[in-house]
Amino acid sequence: MAQRHLSLAPEARERIVRHAQASRSREACGVLLADARHGPEPGTELDVALRAIRVPNRAADRERSFLIHPIDLARVERVARAHDLRIIGTWHTHPHGAAEPSRADRAGAPDGWWQLVAGRSGGNIQLQAFWVEDGVWIPEALGTDPASCVALATPQRAGG
Repeated sequence: MAQRHLSLAPEARERIVRHAQASRSREACGVLLADARHGPEPGTELDVALRAIRVPNRAADRERSFLIHPIDLARVERVARAHDLRIIGTWHTHPHGAAEPSRADRAGAPDGWWQLVAGRSGGNIQLQAFWVEDGVWIPEALGTDPASCVALATPQRAGG
């Protein structure tokens, strides 16, 4: 299995960190969107999240879990398609813990999607990306190189 990488556009990263800082006692959650015109770069397995959209947390216990309702996901998907974007995963916060998946997180994650966890450690927000495959959360590299985000978001001409 090839190693995958997730890169966040600076605005997407800032948005997730802002929501993590603002949600002191309840988990916040949302969806990661990438350019729909092309997938991961061939041979690199690199996805670039250009946007991080917040959606309501519909979990019964929002202090310890998150739930994105299918209606909210469908709404984001319609908006994404209208802007040539595609859903590549979700993000959520752990206001009282590390950027590691909980048992509930592991049980509810779909295969083939990125899961980004924003945890709090000593007052600082830390982000960790996971690729979910066959029910296993695999920690992967997370980058925020603005040059790679811009390059991958810009359609390339053949031969150059």
